[in-house]
Amino acid sequence: MHTTRSEMPKSWPMSKKGTKYIGVSRHAKNSSIPILKIVKDIMKIAQTRKEVKQILKNKDLFVNNKRISDERFPIQIDDIISNEKTGKKYRARIKDKKFYVEEISGKDADKKIVKVTGKKTILNGKIQLNLRDGQNILSEEPIAVGDSIVLDLKTKKIDKILQLKEKCIVEILSGQYAGKKGIFVKIEERKRKNVYLIKLDKKEIGLSLDLIKVTE
Repeated sequence: MHTTRSEMPKSWPMSKKGTKYIGVSRHAKNSSIPILKIVKDIMKIAQTRKEVKQILKNKDLFVNNKRISDERFPIQIDDIISNEKTGKKYRARIKDKKFYVEEISGKDADKKIVKVTGKKTILNGKIQLNLRDGQNILSEEPIAVGDSIVLDLKTKKIDKILQLKEKCIVEILSGQYAGKKGIFVKIEERKRKNVYLIKLDKKEIGLSLDLIKVTE
């Protein structure tokens, strides 16, 4: 799928000048950027789409310890990109409303904070957690939708639970305040939906649950 450059997400750090159409992620289109754009326009380890496709064909790139071959694979906040050829690892972040990557190493390179977006009981009474990045894992821990977990990417086990509760630190995932962090104040019930009040700098803003992620 494609979109026009003039309509591409504002979080993409790319010029609106150039070819009229541009490829988008295969899903999570409004909150992600395709691996093609990360490799070519942000990491700059390739100059053309053809070169990116060759890198993927060579099986050099991993995202969250999973080998990637699809140029439209969506990269979201906190995804970890590994370049097997160079041995380097990067974490996708947002700063000034734009995606960028930061090089990481050590223990940080194997841990990822990911939001729980759904849960259900499956066979034998086990609980399956649906994570924002598309993963599903089993857990016996008391985890609620809206909480985050620190996931060990090597073992696929939960290292820590980050609850959505008063005074926790949350990160804004998209929109006007993308990349900023604030303090969760409370849930305000309104007619059509709940609004999550966040203290950001010297003001409070109200956001929907899908726009925030607990980070501390």
